[in-house]
Amino acid sequence: MQTMVLFKKEFQQYQKEMKLIWLPILCIFIGLSQPIMLHFLPDILASMGGSEGLVIQTTTQTGNEVLANVIGAQFDQLGLIVIVMTFMGLVLAEKENGMLDFILTRPVSATSYIASKWLASFSFLIVSLLIGFMASVYYTDIYFSAVDLGLALSAILCYLLWIGFVMCLVLMCSTLLNSQGVVALVSLAVAFLLKVLTGLHLPINRFNPASLSTQAANKLLTGETSTDLIWQVMATFVLSFVLIYVSIKWIQKKNYQLKS
Repeated sequence: MQTMVLFKKEFQQYQKEMKLIWLPILCIFIGLSQPIMLHFLPDILASMGGSEGLVIQTTTQTGNEVLANVIGAQFDQLGLIVIVMTFMGLVLAEKENGMLDFILTRPVSATSYIASKWLASFSFLIVSLLIGFMASVYYTDIYFSAVDLGLALSAILCYLLWIGFVMCLVLMCSTLLNSQGVVALVSLAVAFLLKVLTGLHLPINRFNPASLSTQAANKLLTGETSTDLIWQVMATFVLSFVLIYVSIKWIQKKNYQLKS
């Protein structure tokens, strides 16, 4: 009951901040940018007189290749930045204005507080990203080739597991740190470091949550995932639990009252 009450409070806050409107619209823009840009790029270059000597083969790309780029080049780069910047004050804002102290004077547990923060932000992100991704699927189908909907949904589900971990990371940083700029910097640094590791083909990538984004793109390109998927999913759940646990313990011990 505590969690659900706080969950509703979070969505009321999203409504006041207009996040319920602008974040889905922004996700749609991110999702549409790849297929629209690839489709109209030859015309844009031709109209600017800059296509001479260039060979542009964007029309030969399949819908699956375009969607793989949407996940890898749009959602997993610009999308990550938007997510972190949107939720970097998830807990920190309430630490700064004293609302966290007020909430914890009520019969509210730290577990319910942190759980409501994560559930509200992640569920809202799921809806927003799905809207943006389905818009991308629609325009990819129009401009390139049809994509199997089941394959596309399985790929975005794999990607959403990675985003769930990112939200745990942002939540923990927002709980432990006392500057929104530092929260954004640390969260993005860790997320992009994990992404860089996926390109190095190291054994540790079997347990790297960022590998789920690569798995999602490969699912669209080949229709298959690697045998490491189960290990990556398990590692993502374990690491996410650890991040949430640290956040809860930090709140319980009132360490958030210490100034950096």
